[in-house]
Amino acid sequence: NFIILNKNEKINFSMNYSTKLSNSIMNKNNFSFFVLDNMHFFFLDTSSNRYSVLYDDVSNLKLKSEFIYNYDKDLDISASFVYNKFFMNFLSKPYFVPELKLDLGVSYVYDKQTSFIVDFSSGFKRWSNGQNEMNPFLTLDLVCNYEFDKYLNIDFIVDNISFGNYEYWLNYSSFPTSFLVKLSY
Repeated sequence: NFIILNKNEKINFSMNYSTKLSNSIMNKNNFSFFVLDNMHFFFLDTSSNRYSVLYDDVSNLKLKSEFIYNYDKDLDISASFVYNKFFMNFLSKPYFVPELKLDLGVSYVYDKQTSFIVDFSSGFKRWSNGQNEMNPFLTLDLVCNYEFDKYLNIDFIVDNISFGNYEYWLNYSSFPTSFLVKLSY
């Protein structure tokens, strides 16, 4: 186990723009720029068979565009594209962080209390700590939400169902499938 230090935000600038393209289609755009000290990146040290954490002072430019299609009152379909560019001080690349990311999602409201979300994610242009470009990944996330009343709800979450073997180390995935139950009050 290791301790991850807090990053220090020196500059945090964000701009959002949304527009309704039709009665059923909305577009949301975000531009953000951050200057951060002590941003952490994971480093796979094969000589000692363990992960290490490396820190760098970085500037990060992030562009995100999302389209949401409201099929009917209970069903929304969304697609988003994220471009994430890091300007590093010491490290050569932002290890394991995708530069390009594509998300496709569907949310469905079953009844007044129950809703479901299915989200596909794919990341491109990632680098290992050996500065080799890594294969793209495709994952699936599932969420079921049940609202008991206006104060209490529960989420059943399955994160990162992976389609293919990527980022395995000593037969363990660095981003394993996780099962979560979240109770909110």
